[in-house]
Amino acid sequence: MESIKSSINYIFFKLAHGYIILITLVIVAILSWIAVFANAETGELGIYFFDVGQGDAIFMNFPDGKQVLVDGGPDDKVVEKLNSVMPFWDRSIDIMIATHADADHITGLVPALEHYEIGTVIWNGVPAETEIFEKWNEAVLSEGAEVLAGEYGMRIWMSKVSFLEILHPSKLTGSDPVSFEQNDLSVVFRLVYGDDTFLFTGDIERVVEQLIVSSDNAIGSKILKIPHHGSKTSSSELFLREVNPKTVIISAGRDNSYGHPHDAVLQRFEKYGIEIRRTDLEGDILLRSNGKSF
Repeated sequence: MESIKSSINYIFFKLAHGYIILITLVIVAILSWIAVFANAETGELGIYFFDVGQGDAIFMNFPDGKQVLVDGGPDDKVVEKLNSVMPFWDRSIDIMIATHADADHITGLVPALEHYEIGTVIWNGVPAETEIFEKWNEAVLSEGAEVLAGEYGMRIWMSKVSFLEILHPSKLTGSDPVSFEQNDLSVVFRLVYGDDTFLFTGDIERVVEQLIVSSDNAIGSKILKIPHHGSKTSSSELFLREVNPKTVIISAGRDNSYGHPHDAVLQRFEKYGIEIRRTDLEGDILLRSNGKSF
């Protein structure tokens, strides 16, 4: 009799345990849906500047569910970051932008291509003779995504009030890769979301900053993701004056061997009264915009 009673208690225990797991999964799913719909209802754009060490990885989540991943950092950490901000059932990303072929920007895009279905891949169109570029290129071909070479003048509408506009590279620089290193061939683009503006600059240096300033395009932006992790060869005074940002985002690894961000660059930002945000000090940085303020 005791053994029968023990068996019945065990069965009830297992059933109760199963129900607890089921209820927990349902709650997690509901909370994830709430997060998604809350974003849609408020009309807020979320931009995550992930702390991936010495590299860049940026994720944009638009209120209608469209998503953009810009670069992937120097390792596979970006997949963990994406899993932490995307619903567990969401295995697709609309647009992947590889600003250029350096390892600290595209290494993490390889596992991202394996874990997520990518709709469109945008890159600078200039191959690199490196092992990691070959891996990335193979992953892109296997994905079967639409592949576009981003160039000056291309505009990608995300909604009626938001678009990405590519400012660099131009056809001229892209056709003469010998004259430009990968850094200076970075895809540079401006995001317009209502009245809010964001400028993303890859790893360009002063010569390309000057080219962009001399173009006819509007480049003024409230938020500037600064070039090349805060290198002293970028973020010139001319460029800062023309962009006139309220806030700069610096993506760099803590105590990195390059000395990024450079003291002279930080002093330049302070001179112009620009707010400084740093992934090496703050970790992941999230900016939210309703199209009027962030």
